[in-house]
Parts: sequence; structure tokens; C-alpha cells
Amino acid sequence: MEKRVVVTGIGVLAPNGIGRQTFWKALRDGKSGIANVTRFDASDYRSRIAGEVLIDPHKFLDHKRAKRLSFFSQMAIICAKEAMADSGLDLAKLAPEDLGVVIGTAAGGMDRAEEQHNIMRDKGLARVDPYFTAAMIPNAATGEISLEFGARGVSITISTACSSGMNAIGYAYDCIRNSRADVIIAGGSESPVTPLTFGAFSIAHQLSATNDFPEEASRPFERDRDGMVLSEGAGILILEELKHALSRDANIYAEVVGYGVTSDAYSMQTLDPAGGSAGRAIEIALKMARLNADDIDYICAHAIGSHRGDRKEINAVKRSLKEHAYKTPISSIKSMTGHPFGAAGALQAVAALMTISTGVISPTINFELSDPDCDLDCVPNTARQAAVKTVLMNSFGLGGNNA
Repeated sequence: MEKRVVVTGIGVLAPNGIGRQTFWKALRDGKSGIANVTRFDASDYRSRIAGEVLIDPHKFLDHKRAKRLSFFSQMAIICAKEAMADSGLDLAKLAPEDLGVVIGTAAGGMDRAEEQHNIMRDKGLARVDPYFTAAMIPNAATGEISLEFGARGVSITISTACSSGMNAIGYAYDCIRNSRADVIIAGGSESPVTPLTFGAFSIAHQLSATNDFPEEASRPFERDRDGMVLSEGAGILILEELKHALSRDANIYAEVVGYGVTSDAYSMQTLDPAGGSAGRAIEIALKMARLNADDIDYICAHAIGSHRGDRKEINAVKRSLKEHAYKTPISSIKSMTGHPFGAAGALQAVAALMTISTGVISPTINFELSDPDCDLDCVPNTARQAAVKTVLMNSFGLGGNNA
């Protein structure tokens, strides 16, 4: 018998908010976290703006441990600690084998990889940190969270580019439904604002070059959008089997009821603007949830501000929700957070949970001119009060992964 899965804890680090309450207030108020790059000298780059998470990890983690970790792992652990505290779980009453960890990331610890490459180039191989590989590998965050909480159950890292965080939550949901764990720490973390990674997307003209007005640069669905704004962040949820949560009188934010995943099989470099496979992923999620199109009250969009990608999402929504698509508000938090690759879906999940909890839909800011190709209700510029019971979340990854 399949089990039901609920969310009982939230942790988040984003460019526009540290912690779930600050993050949600920023989204509700339409506050952007986009600014000039500070992590390195970007003065010669085409794009010089990003969404950085400006924290000192040493204030949250043991100094020696923080020093050996990549930033994406640091953020993941900090968020996991917030989410665990929020959940009220007593780990002493939970068998380690019943606690799992599933984290999504697109690139892992590229900051440490680039750092150590530069050290080898400038100072020779003898000066390279022999332990840096344990910080660089994509499953570092999963392993470190498992160590933090003594989790000996499911331990999986998902890497499907920008949909990694959403797929991590979906995979964790499937595991609990099928009795492979009672509790799973799930989400995504990413820190791609590094000279090489950031530079590669900049030189490929995939990043917005609205450098003089950083807070206005990320413009999902808007006619004059000129590309995504790269960012970093982490979002972690505590997913829990329903009866387990009820037995300890846990605060339940929402229930996860459906998950769909497909591939475009179209291109490794670009997205299929027709949105056919993405629409099918939505249809699979609806079928699993036993929901109809008109049960969806709000769509928390992937939209990153690229012409092709935003058009893909609009077409996918129209395909799957049909006439109801025009009656359903859809907004993109990336207008305020930028696009943190593998953490994107996890930040969207936090936003969706807070929308259900508060009855407020966060806006798509920087929306000035309507695009005829994006003709749905994009909740422009101002948050909206609404009774929201069911949220659809979309997340799309380079290579054509749709979650």
C-alpha cells in the first residue's frame, strides 16, 4: 500500500533572504537579491551581475569543517539544520536507517575545483589540497548532511542540471511512498557564481547583460527579457510519512501528491520551445495526484527569463491545463532570486509551501511589457491574496529534463 507524504520542515538560503521567514517576506514584497558580482573581478565579463548568498558559513558551522567544504555543501548543511529544527523531529526516537538524504545539484563544488586548479597552475601540484575531491564531488552535500544527522537510510544525489532540486524532492517522495524511509531530508543546493562557470554562461550570451540596473535584470515572461541571471542558494525540506508525522503531532505545511518527469530528447544546448514533453510531465503528475486541471490554484514557474525557455513553459502549461491555463495565476520567483541551477526547484518548493500557508502568491517583478507568447496571468509586480490549496511546480534542466 502506497503511503502519503507530507512536508514538516523548511530551510532556505537565497540571495534575497536568509531563513524561511526572511526569504518569504522578500518574495511577498517583491524584493530582488540581484547585485554586482563580488566573489571575483567580473569587470571584463559581458554579464557582471548575479544573485549571491552573502553569509559567513563559519557563523553557522564548526570552523574546521566549514574550511574544508565547498560552498554548496556549507549552504546545504545550514539549510538542513534549519529544516530539522523547524520540523521538531527528535532524532533519538527515529532509527538511523529510517532517515534518508536526497540532494540535487547541477555542478557540485565547482568553487573548490576552480580554486585548486589555480593553485596547481600557480604553485605546483604539491600545494594542491589532497582532500579537496571530497568537497568537490556532487554527492558531497548528501554525504555531509548524512554525517550531520547520522542518517543511514536512502542516500542519493540527483544531478539533472537545473531540475535537480525538484527531482530530488520527487525521488524522496517516491521513496517514502514505497516504504523505503519514514523521513527524508530533501532539496537542492548550488554555488555556480565562480569565474569559470559564470564566465562560460556569460560568454555564451545566456546571461542578462542589464548590468547598470541589477535588480531589474531578471525579467521572466516579460517582452524585453535578455537572459537569465545566475545565482546561488539552497532549499531543504523535511519529507515525512503522514502517519509518522501525525503520531508526533508535527506541524504539516502541505502534502506532496504527484510527481512527473520526462525528457525532451531534443538538444543538450537548448530547450524545446514547443513544450510537449514538459506538458506530459505535468500530465503525469496530475494523474498520479488524481487531480484535474481545474484543481490547480497556482503555478510556481521555472521561468528564468530566456525567450525560448519561458515560451516552452507557457506552451507546456497550455497543453496540460488547456482552458484552465488562462484562469490560473503563474509567477516566477526567479525575477527576485535569479536562477540557482540545481537549487531552483527547491527554492520554488519553499515558495509554494509558504503560498499555501499564507494565502499570498508572490509576484513576477520587473514585468513591464507583455509578450504575446507569454499570455497567461503572470501576477505582474505585486503579490496577490488568494485561497491556494494546490500548487503545480515546474522545473526544467539543460539536456531536456522536465520535472
